[in-house]
Amino acid sequence: MTYLSFDNTLTHPPFSPTRILPTHRQDLLKPFLPTQTPHTQSTSHIHPTNHHLSTPGTCSTASSIFNTLNLLIGIGFLSLPYALRCSGLLPGLVIIISTCLLTNLTGHLLGKCLALSSKLGRSLSSYGDLGEAAFGSKARKWVSVVFLTELVVTCVAFVILIEDSLGAIFPEIETGVFRGIAFAVCLGAALVKNLTYISYASLVGIVGSLNLVGVILYNGVTSTKGPGSILDPMPISTFPENPVSTSFAVGIVMAGFAGHAVLPNIYLDMKDKSRYPFVLNVSFCIALTLYLTVAVAGYLMFGQQTLQEITMNLAALPGAKKSLNLFATALICFIPIPKYALTMAPVSQTADAYLGRFLHKSQSSSKPTEATPLISDTAHRPPKPSMTQYILIRVFLVSVTALIPFILPHFDTVLGLIGSFFTVAVSVVMPAAFYAKLTKGDESMKWVWAGCWTLVGIGALAGMLATVGMGVPGARPI
Repeated sequence: MTYLSFDNTLTHPPFSPTRILPTHRQDLLKPFLPTQTPHTQSTSHIHPTNHHLSTPGTCSTASSIFNTLNLLIGIGFLSLPYALRCSGLLPGLVIIISTCLLTNLTGHLLGKCLALSSKLGRSLSSYGDLGEAAFGSKARKWVSVVFLTELVVTCVAFVILIEDSLGAIFPEIETGVFRGIAFAVCLGAALVKNLTYISYASLVGIVGSLNLVGVILYNGVTSTKGPGSILDPMPISTFPENPVSTSFAVGIVMAGFAGHAVLPNIYLDMKDKSRYPFVLNVSFCIALTLYLTVAVAGYLMFGQQTLQEITMNLAALPGAKKSLNLFATALICFIPIPKYALTMAPVSQTADAYLGRFLHKSQSSSKPTEATPLISDTAHRPPKPSMTQYILIRVFLVSVTALIPFILPHFDTVLGLIGSFFTVAVSVVMPAAFYAKLTKGDESMKWVWAGCWTLVGIGALAGMLATVGMGVPGARPI
């Protein structure tokens, strides 16, 4: 995996147990303008090759599994019990399992796309590269727009999670105070230039997630009376009371299997790329086991009282285990901070690049007789913004993510929007469309081609229905 420093230089540090894959999209930091000759080569009669690229990676199979798990296991699993409340137990389980199988399949398709690199005679190392190879240079810009928007919405979810977690720990304090704290903390994280230290802090994400699973199970099996007990479960619904509420479940579950935009980095950094399918299968199986455990246990423990984040239910439980539950909630409160910095980095650095290009263009136009490189010349790097500009850009972006919760105040709503629209687009529609386009014309692949476009249609329809359904009055259980 590549780490991006502030000056946009890429480094490849050796793997260590604390080497955490940043959740931001590496290919967003490539220029929006094409860096290669526009794609003119026909992709007809391309046969997928073995998993082979000219540049060997550095990660072992175990390391790749670790990084993939860190990619999958994020804040989305906090709302899985609430997803079962929205959809009912049986439909919810079907949604979780089918989403896992579907996104695992599209992850395999991404690997097959990357394996076509030698046949295409060009480097394929990111979603932007795949989009350009399949649909032309304009596709890179559209892919970047989708990613940037998703990253901003994800940062909004981080802000809300910090606010909700602090509110669960200190219920007597007004919400406005927590919003101010969340803004200050996120701004501080966004101003950090060296993302390497931030990526190390992301290890807390896995530790906190596993700790929360342990706390949920400990509460469930040691409590003899509900709410909060698996032994004495609360009343649940087998099927949804309001079918439209299922749209929330689809979006929340899809968000839990996001991260496909970073899978190319995992693939490229593997020593043995033939093990990529194994890495995906193991990682998705572990994530599915974890998700099912949290979803079922949490829903049984709190039933129709399940809140949008399971930590809010845990923090409200009385008794001797309250301190343990508050500690788990506090740990979850810390998780979004490094993730916010990593997720906001591509957005802020893209803004830096555009500002640099604008300033360079202004300087060039004011000095027409001076020989200066064209802005589209990728060998020339536009000037970096000044420190004042650097700070103002990040203050503006963080302010946007802190103000949006006034419009979308609920964590599950933002998470559902991420899953139903962005994750469906990035993790289902795009991989299938890329592979279908890159293998078009190969008679031996016609059934695969048809299957890929079927996936595109199913994903687009499901995402559209889920996104629209979230806006129906009364769809969100209160």
